Amino acid sequence: MPIMPKQTGRNFLKILLLLGTYTLLPPIPLQAQNTAQMSEAMQLYQSRNYNQALERFKAITQANPRLAMGHYYLALCHQAVGHISQAQGEYQLVMQLDRGQLYNYAAAGLRQLGSARGMSGSGGNSSIVSRPTSLNGQGGQS
Repeated sequence: MPIMPKQTGRNFLKILLLLGTYTLLPPIPLQAQNTAQMSEAMQLYQSRNYNQALERFKAITQANPRLAMGHYYLALCHQAVGHISQAQGEYQLVMQLDRGQLYNYAAAGLRQLGSARGMSGSGGNSSIVSRPTSLNGQGGQS
C-alpha cells in the first residue's frame, strides 16, 4: 500500500476550496481573538453596560457579518437602550443567519418588541429576552 504524504489532506482541502465546494463545509469556529472579543462584549452586556456592549458588538459584527451570535447580542443591546427598529433589524438578520436555537431566540425577541409596542405605543425600553450564554451558537445553518 503506498504511503501518502502528510500534505495530501491540505492539498485536498485547497482543491475543494478552489472548486467552490467550501459552501458544503461546516461553519468555521470563532478564532481565539473573536472569542475573547465576544466574551468581553458579553460581560459588558451582562453587567448592563449596554452602550459599551453595543459598540463592541457593532465592531464584532462588522468584522464577522455572518456571526449570528454577535448580531443577536447587538439586537439585545439595541433593545435595552430603546433602539427598537435597529433591534428588529438585527433579530431579522439573526433569523436569516441561523436556523437553530438563535432563530428561536430572535423570533421571541421580535414578538416581544411587537407586544411592547402594542402595549406602550412608545416602543421604549422593554424587558430583555432570553440570551444564550454559549459561544457555540455562532451562526450558519444548524
